[in-house]
Amino acid sequence: MWERERSMREELISVIIPTYNRRDKVTYAVKSVLDQTYSNIEVIIIDDASTDNTEAEIKKIKDDRIRYIYLEKNHGAAGARNVGIKEANGTYIAFQDSDDIWEKEKLQMQIDKMAGTDNVGLVYCAMVQFDAKGRLLSLIPEKKLPEKYTSGKIFDFMLTYALISTQTMLVRSDIINKMNGFNENLRALEDYEFALRYAKDNEVGFVEMPLVRQILTKDSVNQNGKNKILAEIYILEEFWEDYKRLNKVIPQFEIMRAEAERYGCLEILQEYVLDHRNFCECETEWKKIYQICFSEQKLLYSHNRKYEGVQLIIQLCENLKKDIEEQQAEEIIEGIKTFSKQIGLDICDEQELCEYNHQYQKLADKIENKLRGQIYVCSVCKNRVIFDPISDYYRENRLKYGFPYWNREFQLENRERYFCPVCGSTDRARLIIEFLSYIKSENNQKIKVLQIAPDSVIERYLRAREDVIYESTDLYMDNVTFKADIQKMDMVDSNYYDLVICAHVLEHVKDDISAMKELYRILKAEGLCIVLVPLIVGLENTDEQWGCSEEENWHRFGQGDHCRLYARDDFMKRLEAVGFQVNELGEKWFGADLYKKCGFDRNSILYVLSKQEMLN
Repeated sequence: MWERERSMREELISVIIPTYNRRDKVTYAVKSVLDQTYSNIEVIIIDDASTDNTEAEIKKIKDDRIRYIYLEKNHGAAGARNVGIKEANGTYIAFQDSDDIWEKEKLQMQIDKMAGTDNVGLVYCAMVQFDAKGRLLSLIPEKKLPEKYTSGKIFDFMLTYALISTQTMLVRSDIINKMNGFNENLRALEDYEFALRYAKDNEVGFVEMPLVRQILTKDSVNQNGKNKILAEIYILEEFWEDYKRLNKVIPQFEIMRAEAERYGCLEILQEYVLDHRNFCECETEWKKIYQICFSEQKLLYSHNRKYEGVQLIIQLCENLKKDIEEQQAEEIIEGIKTFSKQIGLDICDEQELCEYNHQYQKLADKIENKLRGQIYVCSVCKNRVIFDPISDYYRENRLKYGFPYWNREFQLENRERYFCPVCGSTDRARLIIEFLSYIKSENNQKIKVLQIAPDSVIERYLRAREDVIYESTDLYMDNVTFKADIQKMDMVDSNYYDLVICAHVLEHVKDDISAMKELYRILKAEGLCIVLVPLIVGLENTDEQWGCSEEENWHRFGQGDHCRLYARDDFMKRLEAVGFQVNELGEKWFGADLYKKCGFDRNSILYVLSKQEMLN
């Protein structure tokens, strides 16, 4: 096995970059490929009949690993990639888009993942999307997705969630040639269609680290709404039996209807439905599809659909306040009920409607006040959002195994405002990043940071900072700077790091005191250490025991892999006993306005440790 892994890590990787009239952007994409830590690569640039003298820009890059091929006729993205596949000499093939950026470790981390598996021929990585102004839009896939949906046999899930795009792939060349490359009938989503064909019969590998930065511009291929809807129709037909098997035909039409409406090409979908009535097995199914595609009711579907829905409802409330006929008011109320149902918000039940019978002004004010109180600003991506609640998985298991504190409040676990639907940040990641924004380097000295059991959102934030030297460690996780047991980190010098982040780790280790001593040892005299653990508000005594069964852990500690549930006072005493000064930073430190704007609550407390008194 070791010989196999070593051999794989020495293989040639062919990187194919199709481009069309992107001379002002393509060089950045190419350089991000050439800067890879995995250097045994060839870069094949397929110029798809550009007219902006792209060739001159490419020739400015002096690197023998580049091959430039100009196509006299435009082939489209799929066709250009297929030309590159035929020219490729590598054992593996990766694809880069001409306006996106790779992180330096992308290929190395993907080949490492490929080397560690026997059944995987395609490995993809997470991707961060930005708009043309550099504002964060989303993380794909969302951070909150369980592992069973991101790797392995994930075809069924992928039918309604486009996890994989070309610039995130590393594929074995024998597999991609056997599959005849990309479908040239498609002018959009050809990467999604390829990934579905692969995943239908094969396992998929995944690197959780966001290693691709995608910049969405007006001329991005998938911004062409008409081509995207046509591609979605093609994919629906190609995998029709699978959609039927999973009862996803109707939900898929709902998604397509919402997107067609957003792109302003609903007539394409409607024409398809009228021309293909015979694809349905029964009249009832066709009527449902017809109703979806021809209804005058607007449908919602996006990463931030709750926020978009709330904005529409607020607009309806404004209309409800106007001097209108009773019938029109009732239609508006029905619209409010429909939208609230779509986004899963309980904002007006039948009893309330009866109480405010014909008092439309008061009803509208009540609904607006209720909604505006749910809109917050994510302190990471800066989007206005309605946060998603914590997964039902935790609540269900805590109830199932009789966790006695299941309905008690945890510190920094806001169950109703847990995940950001856009960037995937948790409430604790948002508060940590808010604190980190106050940490600045002095005298042009970079800040040495260690994150233990790294959170990818925090890691992405720190890696983007030019004043930070970022490292990560964990005993089990792949893709960390070094692997270590937090209870004994002999490979780390004493007084080494300016900042250490250890969030929700100590409840997993057998000897938390030894771990705390190690945190103290590796921290500089003037350094700071952020430590968070599960804390039940008002709990008097810490409960702990190593070696319990998973069921017992759920029952006593509230999670199957925990061995400890801390009481606040005891947690602080343990930290102080090893020498730390413990600083509790909450609403008073951050400011009430920030807490209100960003959705933090009174239990949002950050424990920041220091070896000496921390300055405010």
